[in-house]
Amino acid sequence: MKNQCEALVTGKQQKMLVLHSFKNQQEAKAIVVSGANENNAPHFPIPSL
Repeated sequence: MKNQCEALVTGKQQKMLVLHSFKNQQEAKAIVVSGANENNAPHFPIPSL
């Protein structure tokens, strides 16, 4: 029984590691795309209130 629980915990940890890795890759891609868009975006003056 103990071995089964350890196997389940290990499997869950591996799945979470994959999910976090995928999420970090997506966030990194979003930052790169966002940075590229900022460089090409026209700069509009911000009206003062």
